[in-house]
Amino acid sequence: MNTSKTFVNKRKIYQFEYPADWEIFMADNTDAVVLARLPIRQPPTVQVMVADYQRTLSELLNELYTNTQSQKAGFFRLTHPREFSMSDGQPAGDFLYQNTAGEEPITHRNVIIHLTGSKFVFAYAFAPTGLWKEYEARFDAILDSIREPAAQSKQPGFWKNLLDKPKR
Repeated sequence: MNTSKTFVNKRKIYQFEYPADWEIFMADNTDAVVLARLPIRQPPTVQVMVADYQRTLSELLNELYTNTQSQKAGFFRLTHPREFSMSDGQPAGDFLYQNTAGEEPITHRNVIIHLTGSKFVFAYAFAPTGLWKEYEARFDAILDSIREPAAQSKQPGFWKNLLDKPKR
């Protein structure tokens, strides 16, 4: 059985749980991280970063959705943006889209999570479309575990149920 690890960013603004067989890569001098399962040719990946914005979740979600839709050739949407609450009640929003511009289509899930005040976490999970279903539950678990460090204790054993499930 796989185990999980917990990552807390340098400034202790957010943390998340991830499978122990995935690796964290830090961006220098930022709060951004890349989480990837290695080694495979084009790894399924989760990128997480934090930013301050004086806007609402709805404004940020719609802006990101509009920019993705209008500025990137070969990108098309799979879902419209939606707002929801994370398992601990934090407001969030997301949408799925696919990039068909490269050799292999890539499916992306963009998530914005409102922490406190003007702090937002932006997380992007992506994988080759042919592998998306294989990794979707893990992506969902990683993304749903993102929170401020003090709130993390509300989710004891977060990975236990996911990792104990037999593979289909």
